[in-house]
Amino acid sequence: MPEGLVDSKRRVSLSSLDNISVLEYGMSTYLYEQNADILSSLIKHFPSNGSCLFTLALLRLGYESPLKNMQFYYEHAYIKKLLPDIRIGKNQLSDLLKAVGNDRASISNCLQSLMGEASCLLVDQTHVLSLSEQMGCNRLGYNSQHDFAPQVNLLFLFSAEQKTPLYYRMLAGDIRETTALKMTLYESGLQDAIIIGDKGFYSQTNRKICNKRV
Repeated sequence: MPEGLVDSKRRVSLSSLDNISVLEYGMSTYLYEQNADILSSLIKHFPSNGSCLFTLALLRLGYESPLKNMQFYYEHAYIKKLLPDIRIGKNQLSDLLKAVGNDRASISNCLQSLMGEASCLLVDQTHVLSLSEQMGCNRLGYNSQHDFAPQVNLLFLFSAEQKTPLYYRMLAGDIRETTALKMTLYESGLQDAIIIGDKGFYSQTNRKICNKRV
């Protein structure tokens, strides 16, 4: 044509694409909608950081992301639209996790609010070896592998019916299963539940503790 090439009326002008961004959508939306109760509880018990904690968990689950990459994944995921204006840089996250980790009362209250009417619990404890000089709770202990190195004990309560984790407690490596179970049951606020543990948890002392709770 004398005036040169003319754009088709059906073709989208490139200038109209200037404000379009590409974001991951499916995972962010699904986890956001399916875990509204968790998000609500986090916001209630951690008013300043609840949304950020939820976002960290989502990105960790979806991308197995270390802290240094959280900002990148956040900028490219739809969760940024659902939970906007979250400060998620590496330096901010280090301070955040330290502050939240020291607030055991809020952690316990948040977990208790999510336990619901659990009636049958699976109990498991595992150990994590660590030579860190900064943790404070990695102490000389003993485990099933006959290892006396500095370690941390992690005790978990799982719902046998819901097949989901309900409660956890991190304990110093020199605290044994009997004491750990007692401390965790009392802190969790459980009043009526059937406890299922492996053979390492069975003892007359633990049996008395569980019967007393019921």
